[in-house]
Amino acid sequence: MMKKTNGFFNGLTYIGLSFLIFSYFLFFGTAAVESSGDKMPPVLSENGHALHSGVLKEGVASSDDFIDDLPIRPTAAGDPIKVSNSFFEVSLTSDKYVYFTDFQIVYLWATVKNLGDTEDRFGFTLTSDAPEGWSDVKENAGFIHIGSGEQGDLKYMWSTVYSSSAATEVEASFTYKVTSEQHSSSETFTVNVVAYPKISESGYSEGSARVTGTITDAVTGDPISDADVMLWLGYTIRITPYDMLEMSDSQGAYEVGCWDIDTLNTHYGSYFTLPGYTLIVQKAGYETYVHNQYVLPRNGSPATVNISLTPLTNPPDYTLTWETALASPGVWEIAVTDAWDRFAVAMGKHPDSDDPDTLPATIPFIDGEGNILWSKSLSDESWSIDVTGDGSYVACNSHSINEPLNYSYLWDAGGNEVWKKSLGRGLGGDINFSPGYQYIATGPSEDGTRLVLYNTLAGTEKWKNDMGGNFVRVTVFSRDGQNVFAGGLPYLFTLDGDLVWRSYISYTPWVISLNTDESRIFIPDKGDCLSMFDGDGKLLWRKEQKVITYGGMSADGSVVVILTTYGYVFCYNGEGEFQWCSYLRGKGASLTAGAGGHNAVDVTPDGKYIVVGGTNYSTVLYDSDGNLLWRHMGSKEYTPGLIGGGMKQSVMAVRISDNARKIVAGYGYSDPKLCYFTSTSGSSPTVTTGSATSLNSTSATLNGTVNPKGVSTTYYFEYGTTTSYGTSTTSTSAGSGTSAVSVSASISGLTSDTTYHYRLAAVNSMGTSYGDDKTFSTTIIYVESTGSCGGNIPCYTTIQEAIDAVNSGAIIRIAEEIYDEGLIIDTANDLILQGGWDSTFTTQSSDTVANSLTITGTGGPVELDNVVLQEAD
Repeated sequence: MMKKTNGFFNGLTYIGLSFLIFSYFLFFGTAAVESSGDKMPPVLSENGHALHSGVLKEGVASSDDFIDDLPIRPTAAGDPIKVSNSFFEVSLTSDKYVYFTDFQIVYLWATVKNLGDTEDRFGFTLTSDAPEGWSDVKENAGFIHIGSGEQGDLKYMWSTVYSSSAATEVEASFTYKVTSEQHSSSETFTVNVVAYPKISESGYSEGSARVTGTITDAVTGDPISDADVMLWLGYTIRITPYDMLEMSDSQGAYEVGCWDIDTLNTHYGSYFTLPGYTLIVQKAGYETYVHNQYVLPRNGSPATVNISLTPLTNPPDYTLTWETALASPGVWEIAVTDAWDRFAVAMGKHPDSDDPDTLPATIPFIDGEGNILWSKSLSDESWSIDVTGDGSYVACNSHSINEPLNYSYLWDAGGNEVWKKSLGRGLGGDINFSPGYQYIATGPSEDGTRLVLYNTLAGTEKWKNDMGGNFVRVTVFSRDGQNVFAGGLPYLFTLDGDLVWRSYISYTPWVISLNTDESRIFIPDKGDCLSMFDGDGKLLWRKEQKVITYGGMSADGSVVVILTTYGYVFCYNGEGEFQWCSYLRGKGASLTAGAGGHNAVDVTPDGKYIVVGGTNYSTVLYDSDGNLLWRHMGSKEYTPGLIGGGMKQSVMAVRISDNARKIVAGYGYSDPKLCYFTSTSGSSPTVTTGSATSLNSTSATLNGTVNPKGVSTTYYFEYGTTTSYGTSTTSTSAGSGTSAVSVSASISGLTSDTTYHYRLAAVNSMGTSYGDDKTFSTTIIYVESTGSCGGNIPCYTTIQEAIDAVNSGAIIRIAEEIYDEGLIIDTANDLILQGGWDSTFTTQSSDTVANSLTITGTGGPVELDNVVLQEAD
């Protein structure tokens, strides 16, 4: 049990899992505060903000915990429950909860303890009928695996709402049966939920409470039009009938209507007290303004807050480079090649009640200029697609609940079908290539097994796992390609199919995001939880928000972002501490028709930039501090009243390049298209990956060039045995010049006889740039005409034999002799020929002589070191 200690909540008890208080720091602009209803002069706070005790909360230095002002879970209002037998125990914090219909969904948790002597699976099932007026009451309420002697928390209600109107409290009972997979025993419990009526249905007058003011530029003093002015009450800007969002007019003036703060506290006062509204203002190109005191508007006494917004320094800007019209049912997912020169697009939509039985889809493969290279027709929609980093293959699943069969497809770069696999009667789950593209993880298999790993080109099964019967909504490979994550409930398998661990989330995952070293695994799920696990599957922290639709995490694990169906954006740090929130507005008469796309969050690896997609086909870019950097709105007017209108008229998928220079957005059902944006502001560094030098079996020197483009820039090299790399050199300054400078880094601890991938990366305030991937090999072979090679192996007696025997990137060390050979290199390999070695191959002190060298291949470079070419006598 935990209670808020700041006096905002009186005796409020949170249920289930421990509730974590959010904390964070906000940076505030300047504001002049006036009140038309109170003649007291404003006083100046310590931080320079004008405060007024008649308008703002007295004695509070900041409102930086405002997100907690509304409870996310129903309030416990009864006695604890505990039911048990010899094998398990189930406990709840209360047998009765109060659920606030204005802003909550019913989230109820139970704690299950395994008293048996082996791991067990515990399932929850609703055995009573759904009460009248209640919607989305799930009969199958979930399950959890728990080890012997351990306990875990299970969310058995996550979507239930009271959907009827009521002026007074409505109480309903729900009975659940808990079963054990290992034992025949079961337990039941009954919980009562009270639907607390909406304030708008409880006889209160809407009144005339409002917040007004003007918004100006802090530097020029000019009025700012079209700024988003929001009144947040906890985690929402909506308390019926008020959508507490307006835009400033051409003179910078704004007026936002809302409930009288005293009326709110009269209505909710039996359970909690609200301290006031939090005022937030956003405008692209300006620092986000969060007022540092609660605003307390009252009927007949509006609160006036005049605001100065601080311009950002060199905010990024983008231009629409191209857009490509696509076919219904709209964009669902976008897969991008490493070079951002090919785009594979899954076409699908969020299901609505007016959908036809099938939604035939045309899957396009698009080049970097927006041209459709080829397309494939499916009998129904697709929810998953992937493309290899080099664009050589595209994998796609169909997704239909009405077609007899769904299929997995593999096409090559020219659109030719490599193979086609039946998914049985099951829906097509996620599909992804492994690093190096050797395997494909998807599901179900042809016999209906939920998860299957295919050999990419052969299409043969490597292994499969039924995952407890869970639909495979997400698959993802570890960065080194040696493990596979999948969910349903999150599972981790080795590349050979051995189960490493499984954990619990409240419902189907939207995405599984890994940080670089896989010590953090972020999963937002359909049960409205965002969970962070460590590399061993242990839960580190968990939060909840209403109707999560997607999420993402930076590669360094420092930035976590979720998007909700209603268009809210919430950002946390890697430790689960709340950082900032925003709202994806529409435009014109549909200003508050907010929606968030189903695959519409992407974060740059360094966490500096977050792109999201929402209603009115809006593509929005934030920085890690929550400043609104850039927004693009679609040209098609919003049509109100459509079933599923927000999703149908939203950006449904977005991607941003690692250096934030490119953004691609996919529009949904009502205006299907792919839009490609490129940065027009500032300049990220230019980078060229050079050759590897000073190679031996355990070390190398990596080289390249960086042009800082006049901005302070650092560089580092990434390297590893795949194009996922996994290891980086120390970040080093490249200066702030305007021309290319040579850079290098020495690496050691390498494994002999191994091929390594590497690339150069450079970072400045305008973004991160990456050079091309290159390879080198720690394979070293030796040549000496006597065949001794100083005892080193492998040893060849002719140079040509060595050339013919090696793979790309090898080093051939040749003794200081004259070889009566004409050398021919006719492969696609890049080689290093080092001549002039002494008989022990410890010193390179002379030259090796050969007759000639002919290169007929089209592969990588051939480097000659201390090798002299001369015609034989």
